[in-house]
Amino acid sequence: MVGMPISSQAIISSPERRWFSSGRAALVAIMEQAQITGRLWLPSIYCWPVVRTIRNRFPRLAIAMYPVGRDLAPRYPTSDSEADLLLIPHYFGYHSMEPATWSGRTIHDLSHALLAPPNVRTGSWRFASCRKLFPVADGGMLIGDVEADYGAEDRRWIQARRHATSWQEMRAAENLLDDATTFGDISSASLELILGSDLGALAEQRRFREAWMRRELLAGVATRDFQANECAAAHVRTFSSRDERDEFWKHMATRGVFLSRQWEWQPLECVAAGDTHDAIWWAEHHLVFPLGAHLDDSQIGYIISTANDWRAKS
Repeated sequence: MVGMPISSQAIISSPERRWFSSGRAALVAIMEQAQITGRLWLPSIYCWPVVRTIRNRFPRLAIAMYPVGRDLAPRYPTSDSEADLLLIPHYFGYHSMEPATWSGRTIHDLSHALLAPPNVRTGSWRFASCRKLFPVADGGMLIGDVEADYGAEDRRWIQARRHATSWQEMRAAENLLDDATTFGDISSASLELILGSDLGALAEQRRFREAWMRRELLAGVATRDFQANECAAAHVRTFSSRDERDEFWKHMATRGVFLSRQWEWQPLECVAAGDTHDAIWWAEHHLVFPLGAHLDDSQIGYIISTANDWRAKS
């Protein structure tokens, strides 16, 4: 049964909402509550540090992976086992359809879709990393029947993120998070910023900037259009080859624009992933352009013009 539509503001203020220091902390809390006796199904395109955290935290858990197409649409497995748990992503704000046949429980990763959340099956868990959409050093949340069990967290990664002044320093902070084994509550500074945000205004700003980039940016090929009930977390482009993608990435970096390459392929992690051809293609061909409120419109314009300079010379 699919639940009624729910707004981002309703999620933030929901009485079932629990706060954590990170999205992966919220996911760990869900999995501890779920007591999975079957398999955890993960998409073949996903954040590999989170996968490693799951494996380290639940070493006896059976993990299987299902394929995701080049259009970022999940190709769900079929399971008639109520013991199985399915994680459903919503890449960059695109809403993923619920599986037509699924007997087990579901978890929705709303990290990219928090500003325009999808309808989900009644009883599903939902979680998000707040750092994907808000300019905060830490923050994760979940919606569902889960008790928050905070540990004595090493919070050096939060301080490192808060004081980072370059993408290299930000990456070093992320490395500290990747090594974390305990998780805690959200910081008061991040919580205050999130609760004080105008979510509607943030969504409209991203929609405007996504349309701007889609219309005027000439390098690469934009992913499919967003629907009216969706909101882009980032602008995403694919390139004809890994070499072309990397050449463009270096051009932008030398001019002060850092574009992320998410979900780099990890062969040893994916031996049992099954049909992973499209996941490999995605890892080698895409780049992610920022849309967030930490940039002003002149900086968005600079990103577009710098990208078009490369296109004109190539």
